[in-house]
Amino acid sequence: MQTIYENGILTLRPTEHVDAVNAPVFEKDIWESLEKYQADTVVIDCDHVEFMSSAGLRIILRLKQKIDRTSLINVHPGFYEILDSGMEGFRPIAIRNASCTS
Repeated sequence: MQTIYENGILTLRPTEHVDAVNAPVFEKDIWESLEKYQADTVVIDCDHVEFMSSAGLRIILRLKQKIDRTSLINVHPGFYEILDSGMEGFRPIAIRNASCTS
C-alpha cells in the first residue's frame, strides 16, 4: 500500500482488493502509518480497489472510530453502491464515488 503524508493528512492507497487473506496486512500498514505520522486526517484512495470484503470494511470502521476525520475517495461504482446503500456505520464516513466530478 502506498502512503503519502502531507499537511497533517495521511493518504493511503491500497492496491487491487482487500479480502480476508490480505486484510491483516492492510490493517497492519494502516496502524503503522498512523503511528509513524500521527495524522489527524486519513484519506483512503480506493482508485485501485475493485473489491473490499467485510474484513476490509471492518478495518475502515475501526479506523473511523480512532480517526474521526476519515474519508474514502475514488470509490468504484460497485463498491460505492454497497457503501451508499446505508450499511450501518458507513454513513458518517465521507465517500466520494469515482464517477463524481466535484
